Amino acid sequence: MNRVARHNVASWFILAALMLSLLPVAALQPAVAQAQGSDVVKPAQTSVNPNEEIVYIDGQGYIRVLDVEAPNTPKTIQFVSPTSGWRSVALGDFNNDGDKEMVAVAGSGPTSSVLTIYDPVVAAGQTVPGQEINGVPWKQLASFALPDRPEIVAAGNFDPNVDGDEILVIRETVAGEAKDDNDWRIVIYKQTTAKHGHGTQWTEHTAINTSEHWDRINVANLDNTGGDEFVVAESGVAVRAYQPDQNMRKLFEYGSSCRQPYDATFGDYFKGGNKELLMVTDPRCASSSNQDSFRVYSYANNTFPADPGDVGSWQGGILFTPGPRTVFTGDINGSGDDEAILLRKVDNDPTAARLIVRSNGDDQVISEFQNGLPLADDNGYLAGAAGDIDGDGKDEIVIIRNNNIRYYPDANTSAQAVDYSTTTNRRTIAIGDLDAAGSTSGPVFATSVAKLDLDVNYGFITTGQFVLKNAGTEDSLAYTAVSNFSQLTVTPGSGLAPGKSSGGIVLTYSVDARNLAIGQTIKATISIFSTGTPEATNSPLVIPVTINVKTPPFEAIPAGTSALFIPCDAPTARNVTFTLSGLPGSQLRDVQVWDTATLAAAGASPELNGALYLGTRSEDGSSLLLHSAAGDEQVLAAAGRMNLLQAAALDAAAELAYPSQVPWITSVTVNTTTLPSQLTLTVDPTLRTKGLEQAGLVLIGPSYDASNPIAVRSYPINMVCSNWGAWMPVLGKQ
Repeated sequence: MNRVARHNVASWFILAALMLSLLPVAALQPAVAQAQGSDVVKPAQTSVNPNEEIVYIDGQGYIRVLDVEAPNTPKTIQFVSPTSGWRSVALGDFNNDGDKEMVAVAGSGPTSSVLTIYDPVVAAGQTVPGQEINGVPWKQLASFALPDRPEIVAAGNFDPNVDGDEILVIRETVAGEAKDDNDWRIVIYKQTTAKHGHGTQWTEHTAINTSEHWDRINVANLDNTGGDEFVVAESGVAVRAYQPDQNMRKLFEYGSSCRQPYDATFGDYFKGGNKELLMVTDPRCASSSNQDSFRVYSYANNTFPADPGDVGSWQGGILFTPGPRTVFTGDINGSGDDEAILLRKVDNDPTAARLIVRSNGDDQVISEFQNGLPLADDNGYLAGAAGDIDGDGKDEIVIIRNNNIRYYPDANTSAQAVDYSTTTNRRTIAIGDLDAAGSTSGPVFATSVAKLDLDVNYGFITTGQFVLKNAGTEDSLAYTAVSNFSQLTVTPGSGLAPGKSSGGIVLTYSVDARNLAIGQTIKATISIFSTGTPEATNSPLVIPVTINVKTPPFEAIPAGTSALFIPCDAPTARNVTFTLSGLPGSQLRDVQVWDTATLAAAGASPELNGALYLGTRSEDGSSLLLHSAAGDEQVLAAAGRMNLLQAAALDAAAELAYPSQVPWITSVTVNTTTLPSQLTLTVDPTLRTKGLEQAGLVLIGPSYDASNPIAVRSYPINMVCSNWGAWMPVLGKQ
């Protein structure tokens, strides 16, 4: 073989390899339906989840829980208060069960004001029949009247001599309490039983009157000894910190008509040791020497300094004009110290920084938070909290506005946010672990899959199975299973889900992709409804389903062939064969044999850049439109003018002959158009024009609609005819 001939063979193989390498993955290997999860998702008698939950008050005054860890699973916390009108809510462990309960206040006068404690996840003990939400029992621990309108409620361990947390309420004063202009009263309630209280009986512990209308509060144990401290703020007026277990001793006070304080909180801003007090102010009339609008005060010797000095300026202080309106803390990178999260209100500037994160020490804050995110230019986000809502050991930033809850799931590395559309009261949000101690369980649906991610092949029906049972009790639960997508079905569509000690009932899902489109992604659901007695408390159980429609795979074996004729004086025709494989039952649409000049021209086309991977046959069959990954196109003339719509009506079992554009390939046949099949080429060297001839076998793969793309596979065919050959010696060992 001469050098030119060898070069031509090599070029053809390179072209063919390029064409094959650029085919979609689905066209090269079988697509498999995948179900996420292998074990039955069941709520055990005690189900402990490490993530914390978001508690907020909606636009109608109902207390709600957002549990983002595992939506639609039987143990997702979905508590909603039975009544509305709540003004403020806080979280604390009032019954000593190891998780958080809710305390809320409502009312506007002596006859309507009330404080109520809800346990949204009953971990142990008696439950109230019928009081279950999504399979999780809840109950009311206590409720008692307040003398007058409450403004805000908080919880903390204010009395270390009493088990469980205490409750702090800021309310209006009543006759006999007011002194001078002190119209507001800070009251701390404790349980009447010092040890092993159940959160049901409460009495007043200590109280103090103030003139300020406090609307912000934060609780923490500053030095990890004794009881908790708290800091309160009246936006634009004053900030004050108290020590309840020292007769409500005042630890800190700040007020300025010039540099007005907006908010204050506690946090471990300087890693280790005591907690710090963080405050945000308006700096616009401050002196040039001290213009910081974010200030950090270090707690030492049982007090805070009157001024932060260098702490506020070089460690935390920064000038924002206008200053931030909200500050809260959280350990967003899991490093052991807290970051400060600031929210600003900036009018008439949609690009202004409104969400800013500051950190001390070696912690790295990503530039988006360091520089500040603009958020919505209507300043709707002015309340927030931080907590580990996904159980990854790092706190997430959560902010709220009147119609949305936004959280940043990877705040240490990304400013990408997740939005949860809901109404809120714009100011109340708390984060805590409501199910740390697990919960008791009633009848609940549980399945072996939490979701389904399915890769289905266009033109085929894909099936799979999952298990359904009652994971809470031994009762059989009557069910109906339905889908919101017509091509997705579940059988049996109704029946009985057996009790928790059984193996469950097997349900089969089916996706009919014969009328779908390649590349299409469908988001669907399977919903399982309880239809009898007893009723599943988490009905309907919703299984999200993602359907990805793929091109059916197919290939030829071997990946190319050569017919060698030596000597070439009187050669006879010879057959070469390929095995065509793919999904059983799929149909080969067409076979073309092109000369290498045509293929090479297509492969070298600057519009295609060599990327041939999908094709569409014209309805009259006269041409094949090849598509590149970039969307460029190239038209190749086809032989035989076979119409794809006609091809669909072919007898799949019949032998079929295809025309050849190459003179020395005299016959192209397949034994069946249904894969797998065998393709036979007849090579006649007498019709050659030179010693080395080259061609390309192009297979047009499974498709059921001429308007949809079809996979194109190409394989080299070589014929070598020579009157002499050089043979390598064969060596053997004696």
